[in-house]
Amino acid sequence: SRHFRRMTRDDREFSIVVFGATGDAGRAVCRYLATKQGARPVKWAVAGRSKAKLETLVSSLGGSSAPSVLLADACDASSLLRIAERATLVFSAVGPYSRLGEPMVKACLVARTHWADITGEVFWVGEMEAKHGEAAAAAGVTLTSLCGYDSVPCELSLHVARKALKLGARHSELLDAEAVTQLNVPEGGGAPAGTLLTVLTALGSNALGLAKGYAAFARSNDESAALWPVLRSMLGSLSLGWSPQAGCFT
Repeated sequence: SRHFRRMTRDDREFSIVVFGATGDAGRAVCRYLATKQGARPVKWAVAGRSKAKLETLVSSLGGSSAPSVLLADACDASSLLRIAERATLVFSAVGPYSRLGEPMVKACLVARTHWADITGEVFWVGEMEAKHGEAAAAAGVTLTSLCGYDSVPCELSLHVARKALKLGARHSELLDAEAVTQLNVPEGGGAPAGTLLTVLTALGSNALGLAKGYAAFARSNDESAALWPVLRSMLGSLSLGWSPQAGCFT
């Protein structure tokens, strides 16, 4: 987020609440948190709709600091606010975000709670920036999106490539790049259900709404560049094309 503020909410009951903890991504986040506690364990909680599933998840985690269990529904604004008021940061793994994300964002703004997510829905991130960016800045709330595997590895790779080109003998600039993520799952498997639902939701979305979201994202994150090249690059990612490097359509 461009509106970072120091976390001073030390009086909150939980440092982190993982919302949507029993989904594929949520479970992975919980396993990481359970095994990465330091000498001073972070007090955290898991949240979702099913108490039974959450308790089963907690019992499977192990670790030195078991999380608390909180109940909330993405369609119940009062339950979302109750969670947000108890946390320093809400980490949401509930998607598709274009359908289910904004109610929790609103709850975090009301409660002055930081937010992070793993969405890859760039148009939605742009929409949230346009709608809630000023309110977040005024409240001292950080809204941090695109924290997942479909964003971070590509961004880091492009950063390293761009830096290497600049430091090279010719001091070159990176003008265009293609990032392809290939998943090799030798034991079988496929895309998480939430990811598939996100793709289907995007395909069924209003084209004008998608364009507005992409345009808002482009304006908020690359103000020094001309809008159209940035927007064209993002829209190009939605089209099917042959990648010689990957040897497949991407």
